[in-house]
Amino acid sequence: MKKLLLIALLLLVSGTSMAALLNVNTNYRVTEVKADERTFGIALMEDNPDETQNDVYFGADTRCYNELRFSNGTRKEIPVTIEKFFKILKKGDQVRVKGGRDWDGSIHAYNVYLQTYK
Repeated sequence: MKKLLLIALLLLVSGTSMAALLNVNTNYRVTEVKADERTFGIALMEDNPDETQNDVYFGADTRCYNELRFSNGTRKEIPVTIEKFFKILKKGDQVRVKGGRDWDGSIHAYNVYLQTYK
């Protein structure tokens, strides 16, 4: 009986660790846009902007914003649909992504902010 409990506990613990995600909240440079797949490639700001390091995936609950940043230091977040977000997103744009990093390095986005400077 103790062995069965131990095995069940190990399966439960290993199952939850496999589903664990590392949360991210980082600025990235867009390296490629795949609107048909609802995903885009990213690289860290200081890295090669032509080389995709990871992909960002959108779910049904992903929220998108066009974050206007003004020269006086103020910001305004304008909510946009995922479809509109992909219409205005282009290679080279700066984005802030909040989401969970999966084991393969991909990011499942919860909130994505397209940073536009005015």
